[in-house]
Amino acid sequence: MRKSTAKPGSPRLPIKLSEAAKKRPQSASLPIGALYTWKEISEYAGRGIRTLQRWEHEFGFPVQRPDPRNKSAVVSSRREIDEWFRTRPLLSTMSGPKVLRDSPAKDLTANAHRLEIEARRLLNCSMQMNENLRKAIDLAKRRRSS
Repeated sequence: MRKSTAKPGSPRLPIKLSEAAKKRPQSASLPIGALYTWKEISEYAGRGIRTLQRWEHEFGFPVQRPDPRNKSAVVSSRREIDEWFRTRPLLSTMSGPKVLRDSPAKDLTANAHRLEIEARRLLNCSMQMNENLRKAIDLAKRRRSS
């Protein structure tokens, strides 16, 4: 039996919620087709809750946390989940499908390589512009002195 939080001597009022009050509020900021609990997300995705939580951590499964301090509160949308499944390659094996994705280290290495190439290109452009500027200054000095 639950302990009462009411102060001694205060009357207890029966609280009956209307059907409208029991429904979740639909705000403009929440996605259409929103799923509000791990259970709803799990039922829609056809996977276990723990599996989806692991996929969130390891593979970026699309869930948002409205309050970062409350790790259990999650929101997702059917559209985001469908898109996530559509863009992830599956590998069929005897034990069932496994989700494949490059590791974060590979992603970071590829990004670092692209940035290095872009930095070299920018350095070459900068050196070329510096050389052109030096030539223009020399030409202007020669014209003034003659």
